[in-house]
Amino acid sequence: MSNNMETNIEPTSGLTESLLAINSLTFQMPPSLGIASSVRHRMEFAQMNSYTVGSNGGASTVVYDLQSGSSFIDPAVSYFVFNISHSANAVPMGFGSGSIANIIQTVTVRSRTGRELCRVENFNLITKYTDLIQNNNDRLTTIMKAQGYTPVGTGTDYGQAVPYTGKTFILPMATIPCFAPINGKLLPPQLCEGMRIEFRLESSSVAFCPQQRAGVAPANFTYTLTRPYAHYCCFDLADAFQRQIAMVAAKSGLRLLHKEYFHTITASTGNQINYDIKKAASKALSCIIIERLVANTTSANADCFASVQNDILTYQGQIGSLYYPNAPLTITDVSENGNYESYYYSMYSASALSRAFNPSITLEQWTGVADRSLYNNNFIMFNLNSSNVSDLVGMTLNNSRAFLVNITTQTAGVDRFDSYLQHLRATTVFSSNCTVLD
Repeated sequence: MSNNMETNIEPTSGLTESLLAINSLTFQMPPSLGIASSVRHRMEFAQMNSYTVGSNGGASTVVYDLQSGSSFIDPAVSYFVFNISHSANAVPMGFGSGSIANIIQTVTVRSRTGRELCRVENFNLITKYTDLIQNNNDRLTTIMKAQGYTPVGTGTDYGQAVPYTGKTFILPMATIPCFAPINGKLLPPQLCEGMRIEFRLESSSVAFCPQQRAGVAPANFTYTLTRPYAHYCCFDLADAFQRQIAMVAAKSGLRLLHKEYFHTITASTGNQINYDIKKAASKALSCIIIERLVANTTSANADCFASVQNDILTYQGQIGSLYYPNAPLTITDVSENGNYESYYYSMYSASALSRAFNPSITLEQWTGVADRSLYNNNFIMFNLNSSNVSDLVGMTLNNSRAFLVNITTQTAGVDRFDSYLQHLRATTVFSSNCTVLD
């Protein structure tokens, strides 16, 4: 008897339609799934036409008041536009290993009632590292070139210069944590109408550095922003759907989740660094730590956002009786030849081990070099997520249950450790106000 047997049955109409669909043989109009009645691109200009910042920073703050009306904003394709010029017409100046985000020291987003939705201090530093971790090199040199990222130059050059006469750069809106909601694509008008976004500008000596490695920044160096504006994509929904969302906002509220950053600074002159991060959060997700020379964090002649060369011999995190990892991760050689595990563990903590997720930070950049012949992008990171199917199941932290960090470096130096604890923030939006919980 043959093993190849076929059973001939008379297919029903439902089975026939299913088989046609599986074999891609349905020649019908697809169902209409869109509920938006129109889409528009709006521009909202900042409160002032021009902002000039010098080496002392000052109190310059770019303020946007969004007037979106009843429209829903898509933050994934919205962005901020900055035309930036500077006073160094004789010395080529650039962003170094960073981007236009270099000019933003602190971001604050408030609702129309004044409720603080998001605040990220040292926004320029964490933006550089999250951008490099979350995007591959091809995207960095194509789409993100509009943001100001450049490859390392050759010879004595360090990236590309920003023309002193002015150039326009783009900062994606989703770079700000609250504009990257986890459980939603569009931001409702109950949240966006009347929202205030504030960019506290960074000093010129931190935001810029000479394009050439041995370059010297000019004295009294300043930069100027001319007519900055927000460009956001707005959708208007059909009345029936708009009423339904308004009803939910009035009864139980619209719930949005995003990953917020809590920033702390620790300075050390020894090679044993032990500190704790005290932040009350019900779901702490990760912690990234960046080591820099204190002298370089404000130097006008150095890339202030470059890390030191890999100098960490051991590191371990702790929450209560839980250790990350259970024994300190230890290496004996901080050079490229000996830090594979440390690099790999940090990339795991950054969720960058997926084949579909390729960071642009190479092992050479993560290791770093003494001169600036390549970008120094070293960091260590701890993954505090306790689920293998979701990245939202974090650990509970409070004043009596802090996150402890223990680090041993190879050499003792005047170093600064910037720690960014990432945690989940829940915003409930009602018709006229909102609540924020960590």
